[in-house]
Amino acid sequence: MLDGTTRAYAERLARAYRGLDALHRAAHPEDPWGLVVLDMAEDRSTTTFGGWDAARAAFGRLAEEAADLAEPDRRTYYADLCRSAMTVVAWNERDGALPLEDQVAGFLATEPRPASDAELDAVRIALGAELEAAGHGGTLAEAAGAWERATRVAPDQLVATMERLMDEALERCAAVFDVPMPALPSVTLVRGAPFNARCDFARGVVELNADPVITLGDLRHLAVHEVVPGHCLQFETRRLAAREGWGGADGLMSLVKSAGSPLFEGVADAGGDLIGWTEPVDRITALVSRLRAGIGTVAAWGLHREGWTRERARAYLAEHALMGGPGWVENRLGYIAPKGRGAHVWSYWLGEQALRPIYGRHDGAVPAAELRTLYGRMHSLASLAVLADGGAR
Repeated sequence: MLDGTTRAYAERLARAYRGLDALHRAAHPEDPWGLVVLDMAEDRSTTTFGGWDAARAAFGRLAEEAADLAEPDRRTYYADLCRSAMTVVAWNERDGALPLEDQVAGFLATEPRPASDAELDAVRIALGAELEAAGHGGTLAEAAGAWERATRVAPDQLVATMERLMDEALERCAAVFDVPMPALPSVTLVRGAPFNARCDFARGVVELNADPVITLGDLRHLAVHEVVPGHCLQFETRRLAAREGWGGADGLMSLVKSAGSPLFEGVADAGGDLIGWTEPVDRITALVSRLRAGIGTVAAWGLHREGWTRERARAYLAEHALMGGPGWVENRLGYIAPKGRGAHVWSYWLGEQALRPIYGRHDGAVPAAELRTLYGRMHSLASLAVLADGGAR
């Protein structure tokens, strides 16, 4: 259980974030998601701010108050989240002209650098070994192409296959978690979207982008990431945690430009480890996903920091993606190109890699109490490290 003072703090923080979201949406009506993408709270009380100075001052006070909270992981996470909020203020005051390195450091509370050549090469080496073990030799591009052709799902089978995989994932998930399972969403195909798939939890829908080449491994990954034990279970568990008091009211919101983003995505990305989806198809897809996230940071850095043209970023992504075809390149470019969104791709690069060692420590059998803390509360990269050292109550 969270201390009563912590729960009251989380209520105030949630009200302040709704107020910040209102300011941001008023300044950027073109932004379809704002800062609070989802709000599951019944009481949506909001702190009204007269302007950016008032918002900065409020989150500065909340950051100071966080230092006195009882739970070590909450002290760390809430301090990081207040920093995210104050970076949102700075970004808005400069009309989005805040340097990308300041966005990555401030929004996500992490080191602001793209994936290095050495890091990407390590992923490629591991991927090549998995593909060779699966019977696909030659260059990495040749092996990846052969794998993609062998495991591609026909467009007219995407929805039925995704539904079958969600059913299987839910059954496996129910055997691992001691919390209620969410209702499975419906699946709808979309085109021209700047994402591979999107969980619209409020509507009970997963939107699946049919533009990329999609393999069976992609669908297994997306069933895990968007549904269970990914985002749908995260939202359902955070709602339960807030109601029962072992999570805070801030967990009822899904935030972007947030220190919680890397672990929100990482928990979803690594979910297959928890339900035994660790077969060669899953390992290959996980490495492809990690590679795509890494090259996404390089392309975003090039676009927003180094002055790359959109055409150069497109060519870079096409050269290094290995799978997905032009449809994947265009949706990733559409994701990272808009002002203020490029930083979020670091969430996919960092979150999964931070979480897998924790899961690996338990050989996939993570204790139920630890899963409740991971799923019932939001975490930053730093507060995850506190949890790993035993800093939760």
